[in-house]
Amino acid sequence: MHKHITLTPLEALQKHPLFAEVPLVNLEEILPHTSFQKTVKGEVILGQGQIATHLILLVAGQIQVIKRSADGRDLSIQTLTPGSIAGEASVIDGAPNEAAIISQTEAIIAKLPAAIAMQLFTKMPQLAERMLKHLCLTLRHTNLLQSVLTLNRAHTRIFSFLLNAAKPQTNNVMTIEGLPNQQALANIINVSRETISRALQLLIKDGIIEKQVKCIVIKNPAKLGQLARGENVATHHHGAADPAIRTTV
Repeated sequence: MHKHITLTPLEALQKHPLFAEVPLVNLEEILPHTSFQKTVKGEVILGQGQIATHLILLVAGQIQVIKRSADGRDLSIQTLTPGSIAGEASVIDGAPNEAAIISQTEAIIAKLPAAIAMQLFTKMPQLAERMLKHLCLTLRHTNLLQSVLTLNRAHTRIFSFLLNAAKPQTNNVMTIEGLPNQQALANIINVSRETISRALQLLIKDGIIEKQVKCIVIKNPAKLGQLARGENVATHHHGAADPAIRTTV
């Protein structure tokens, strides 16, 4: 299916979070209705303003949710990673999709016809519950962006976004998966890419974060929180036993 994926189509469905609690016998019934597609970087999977004919399940790679603004700018709303769902709102209400779904990398997607998906939500309460939880997460993400954009100072918006998008994990570590690149992040927060770069360098200089090859480790979330609230923070002293937030980039 993919140069880094050796799963069979059935295994791909089993591994996807939406189908985590679905019995094998039911998955075998769903599989004939499901098509798999390999996409290339930059390929439009679902256009802004189009009505989704399929529920899109991301199996491998990354895809972006991009919205065209009134002034013609393409705003990267979110980067989706394997296990994500796309096109769900349009599938459920039949309205045009409010943003474009575009491959950020080479990807593998599974496509389930909208009519079949709606039948499954009706017949399988566990699927409906998982979709409701997914929609709640999407709403929380939208609310986060709205709250960040109300902040006046550019750096404060950046610090707040990093802090609030973090998810708690084990060993006192929190993560942000699929963090966009600097230009995409700048588009989301409505600042310049240079401002993003300067803010990250400030955090590195003060010892609040450490940039690694594939991630950023935020060593002092308490001081990042102070920065997000617009408070002045003294330089971080190395060696402090603070919990960390790890954000993948």
